[in-house]
Formats: sequence, C-alpha cells, structure tokens
Amino acid sequence: MEFEQLQKIWIEKRNESFFVTSQDAIHAAIRRRQKSSQRIAGLSELVTIVVNLLSGGFILAWNIGGKQNNWLYFISAWMLGTAAYGIYHRSRRKELAPQNSATMRDHLTQALHSATHQVKLSRLMRLNIIPVAILTSLALWGSGNSTGLVIGAPVFFLACFYFSGWEHRSYVRRKKQLEVLQDALNA
Repeated sequence: MEFEQLQKIWIEKRNESFFVTSQDAIHAAIRRRQKSSQRIAGLSELVTIVVNLLSGGFILAWNIGGKQNNWLYFISAWMLGTAAYGIYHRSRRKELAPQNSATMRDHLTQALHSATHQVKLSRLMRLNIIPVAILTSLALWGSGNSTGLVIGAPVFFLACFYFSGWEHRSYVRRKKQLEVLQDALNA
C-alpha cells in the first residue's frame, strides 16, 4: 500500500529517523488518490450513461423497425431509465462534492466522497444486471430464438455479474484504504 510505504521513507538529507513520514510525499499521494477517485467515478458514470442510452435507443429503434417484441420495449425503457439515473447520479455527486481543497484533509475528503459514490454506483450497476438479464431472457425466449441463444444469454449475464463483483470489491478496497488513511490523519 502506498501510504505504508510513505510512512517508512528515510530522509537522508535531513538526518531524520527511519520512520519519519514525509508530509509532502503523503500530500502528493493523497492528491493522486483524489484525482484517481474523481476520474474513475466520472468515467464510470459516463460509461453507464452512454452505454445504456445507446443500447436502449438501439433496442427501441430495432423493435419499432420490425420485431415488435413487447419484452424489448421493457428492456429499452429499463436501459433508458438507467441512463437517466446515471445522469442524476453524476449531477448529485458533483453537487454534494466538498468544494474547498486547500489542505491534505480536504483532498482526502474529496477522494473519499468520490470513492463512496463510486461504490454506490458499482453496486447498483451490478444489481442492474439482474433485471436486464431477466428481460433479455424473456425477450429471447418469447421470440422463438435458438435454444443455444436462450441458454447462452443468461450464462453470459451470470459471468458479467460474477466479474462485476471483482470490480465492485476493488472499489470497496480503495474506499477502505482512504478511510484508513483518514483515520490515521485524524488520530
């Protein structure tokens, strides 16, 4: 972990003890984590918005153009609603973000705020796989597609759900690291 490494910096020029923490190095590490948290949260929100908007719009246009499968209307509405939620989530995160960032603690607070919102978004998008999988399976089953496709789609969604758990846990770990760092600075 970066913070633990920074705690053990030995500053030879100043002849300080081995376990002296360089405040400038810690502040730089916190700034990197703050920017990383904000970048990841912003990118995740944009991907959620764009993917769901394009997918929902494509499915709607494709269904109107000839398929006329009612389940596809539900999938389209769900995805467009998810895109709308992504827009709401993004504006809410920016609105509630701490504004002043002059000190190390301020930067850490901003990083923790972004990480918290990222954990919430990743949890919701992981759970979002379930209704999309159900609606897709119903649409495939109801339109007389091949058995392989009807079975393959839910298997694909199960794999997506499994791997999104890895992603979600990485965001939770990152948030916990920031909380540990905040506790260490407040101690």
